[in-house]
Amino acid sequence: MEKTFGHFAILFSCLIFASNILVTDSLTGVWLDPMGYTLTRLIYGTLALWAIGMFLPKQKVPLKDLIVLAIGGLLGLIVSQLAFATSVQYTSPVNFSLVMAMVPIMVLVLSVVFLRERMSLTKTFGILLSVIGAAIIILQGSDVTEQNSNDSLGLFVAFVSMSAYGGYLIITREVTQRYGSVVILKWMFLFSALMLTPFGLYELASQPMYSGDATHTAILQLLFVLIFDGTIVYFLLLISLNRLKATTVSTYLNLLPVFTAVIAIASGQAELTIFSAIATLLVVGGVLIVTRSR
Repeated sequence: MEKTFGHFAILFSCLIFASNILVTDSLTGVWLDPMGYTLTRLIYGTLALWAIGMFLPKQKVPLKDLIVLAIGGLLGLIVSQLAFATSVQYTSPVNFSLVMAMVPIMVLVLSVVFLRERMSLTKTFGILLSVIGAAIIILQGSDVTEQNSNDSLGLFVAFVSMSAYGGYLIITREVTQRYGSVVILKWMFLFSALMLTPFGLYELASQPMYSGDATHTAILQLLFVLIFDGTIVYFLLLISLNRLKATTVSTYLNLLPVFTAVIAIASGQAELTIFSAIATLLVVGGVLIVTRSR
């Protein structure tokens, strides 16, 4: 029963992550620009996580670890989220999810370069498969479409988002093992909100979302982003990690492009092509090889 609940939790998490990419695609460029979207998430996340933290055991975080969390917030929340919100304005949600699925690949490469970790032939093969898949995505995106006027730019910004998030995982790897998830997240969100507010607060009032013209659909979409993707999903991940093996959880997360594609196709936001199917199989297959091999 516990494992079943864990599978349900991680499955629901993947559905939230995939849906959030599609919802953000609808919000940005119409109701919120990337700065307004990111700052709204950071302000809400800061308030929500610090409120939740009031009911949890206190953990003192020394200054040196706070500095690491501040840098992690800069990369993992500010740069990654700004790039995410910008990317989906130009490329498709499915393509973005495929690029983000390569985060484990980026983490491995950064670990080899900066931490001098060894890379096996199996992992090298997995990286090669994912790179081929990414190349197909880029080549397919070189054709300008009516819906996505500059797909190549969107893919480039998606790689920036993926690289920033991979860098965040590397930099905060040791610190995150010493504290609870809420403690880590509340400090990262606080630092990120403080860093971004001076640059984006004046823009919030001019955002269509806050002008009084927002539709009920737009408001519901924003609430979904804030409540589900900004809060609930983190606790679902904790539930799944407490009941399932880490490899099982990572396997679900590696299949995020599949979840995104299914939802996008079902909702009419994307069409399945032979090239996108091949790219998905290569990227997901490569990532699965890297994350499951020793």
